[in-house]
Amino acid sequence: MSGAVHPYTKQQNLSLSEEVFDSRISNAVTLVEKLMAKHEQSIPRCLYLAKVEIGRIKLLFGRGDADVIVEDLVQYFMRFGHFGCLMSEITMLVEVLDHDRKSLLLKKLLECCDASNNLPIKALGQSISILKLRDMIDDNMQTLSIEDLKDQASQVIEKFLNATDAEGNKYRNDLLGVASKTLIKLFQRTGDLGYLIESTMLLEFGLLIRGNVDMYKFVLMRVYSCWNSLPLAFECYKYVDMKKAFLSSISQYIVSQIIIAVLWPEMDDFIGAFMKFMDDELKESADRTFLAYYSRNYSHALRFVQNSDKLLHSVLYSMLRIEVPILQLKKNSNNIEVLKEKLEITEWGVACLGVATGIISKPMATSQDLKRHPCWTPTNSKKIMLGLFEGASHFPRESRDNCDSELEAHFHKTLLLRSLIPRLLYLSLRSASESIEDIIEVDELVLNSNLSTELKTLLERFARTLEFPFLNAVELILGVSISQKSFEELEPDVSLWMSFAVFLNGWNMQSHEIRISSTEPSTLSTWHLVNSLLKKSVEEKIKSASPITTSPGYPLLILIQLVTEPLTWQAVILQSCVASILDSGVLQSSEKNSFSKLLLLFELQNSIKSLKETLAMVAKWLSEQITESGDAKLALLSMLETAAADETIAGPGKTFQTLRSRILKQVDDEAVQSWTGSEVIEELVTGQVRTLSEFLFFCESKIMMLDKLNASLLNPPTDDDDDEI
Repeated sequence: MSGAVHPYTKQQNLSLSEEVFDSRISNAVTLVEKLMAKHEQSIPRCLYLAKVEIGRIKLLFGRGDADVIVEDLVQYFMRFGHFGCLMSEITMLVEVLDHDRKSLLLKKLLECCDASNNLPIKALGQSISILKLRDMIDDNMQTLSIEDLKDQASQVIEKFLNATDAEGNKYRNDLLGVASKTLIKLFQRTGDLGYLIESTMLLEFGLLIRGNVDMYKFVLMRVYSCWNSLPLAFECYKYVDMKKAFLSSISQYIVSQIIIAVLWPEMDDFIGAFMKFMDDELKESADRTFLAYYSRNYSHALRFVQNSDKLLHSVLYSMLRIEVPILQLKKNSNNIEVLKEKLEITEWGVACLGVATGIISKPMATSQDLKRHPCWTPTNSKKIMLGLFEGASHFPRESRDNCDSELEAHFHKTLLLRSLIPRLLYLSLRSASESIEDIIEVDELVLNSNLSTELKTLLERFARTLEFPFLNAVELILGVSISQKSFEELEPDVSLWMSFAVFLNGWNMQSHEIRISSTEPSTLSTWHLVNSLLKKSVEEKIKSASPITTSPGYPLLILIQLVTEPLTWQAVILQSCVASILDSGVLQSSEKNSFSKLLLLFELQNSIKSLKETLAMVAKWLSEQITESGDAKLALLSMLETAAADETIAGPGKTFQTLRSRILKQVDDEAVQSWTGSEVIEELVTGQVRTLSEFLFFCESKIMMLDKLNASLLNPPTDDDDDEI
């Protein structure tokens, strides 16, 4: 009887006739059976796996039996179920089964474990594998109830505490990891913040009693990122004991957060360490390739070349080659002259365009972990990687066949859009400067056709990459600015859309192709359009905000990116405009200004005022968040103390308290005895406050710069005045 195939794993039939397929499968079965008979005394794992794989292929072709696959998996589990690599080996095999067969498999494995007389150490390993398998099935089907999850967390901690034999220590790390993941699931299902706090404390306590366990740090990196405690997330990343070969994969856990957040020291450390790794690795690879050729070991030489090519086309390295120049523009955005120097280093943005062209010409190397969990977060919101990958689809495990191509398409789209920013900023600066010079010198606009054409071409490419024709993109942002269209239509790429609007205004300063119909003269220009959009985008994010400390999952990074990119690009263009006006000396002239000059000054002063008000709105909200963090910390500590004191409460905290109370009886270490869990909350809130404070400092520095710009327009410096903007 043929079993049902899981609907997500159905594939098109192979382009083989039934006779050819049957013949090849028969040959494969004969070979496997022959080898199993030859190694009857000790059948290797690969033959068990080969047997199940044959059944999987037959099932996908519509000729197999799902019940046979279940039995083969049970046989494999009885021999090798205690191995830590089990789940990575059988995940793809299990996924072809429908829900009923998965449940049947789990039931049979539990029965086999109960009936077996395995050594305690082997039984413990098998029970951990069953827990992981049950979690995998529950991830897709949500088969476990809230009470089931609570019981599982308690049972796992009991197994951890009872695994005192020295041989069992290698499994204890896995047990705490499973318990932590179960608590995170409880948070996702119930929305009770206490479970996420408890999971965090469990992992931190695990690091204290078990030493530096990288598995715990990986989860903590994501949990702290979710809490917006980014310095703590980076600390976890820094102290991972990683091999050089895994640096690129592990760095993808933290890169988007570090790039967006204005934590300059952490960003410099991260980029410096990774670029040094790349330089060393590529140099060593070149040396090894030369030695392999010299020794006529051509297969090794080819492998070294392939490894180097994989590194050069990794997602992380590709991203940093584009992001590092953009970061330099952000860091130096308060000084227009220094910013221009940074642009010159990138050949005025042309180098970034060349990098993007090279990237999309070859497949990108994505880490295996990112393929398995490309968008994991501990919250119930869209399961997306924070930051640069906002908008990536959640790829469930069932659809892993499509994961590679969809991930690569999304990364290509993101990198193409990001690569356009430096060149668009440079051209917008030139457009703004030249249009102002024309108005001041000849009282009319002289179109620079080459500049205007290139700027429009890049804007068209930008809109096309956002999957909109240029005119439709312009219509969309015009509609949003006057509330005819919903702001949600710009999601999830709101920051990119705002940057598009800023650069569109830069182009329109010369071309004047965009005409806005309005009864109010002050709203006829694209300056007003950009002012309105930037203010609305920030208002939307702040309006939907909850207290950061008690609201894990709030997309703070999106707000940070709005300020550090589109609002910053607007501020830079304003600096360029004011610098051009001051250089012309028109403000000191005693001659009567023309209407066009007066209108220009009015638009610039209005834009400076609007941008300052928008930044002040963000600064006020950040100050409130920082002030309220003390009360929020006390609330979290109170929640922790209540769970510890009242054993009758059937909520979060019980799993951790059970672990801590039992461990305190077994361990005399002073650090363990004095650790209460409140340290986690203290550090968590401190990390959040630092993230908010650095962002606040960035906003305040922009406000001060805008004040100086406005003052220079109202009171232009004389020839004897040495003040600089």
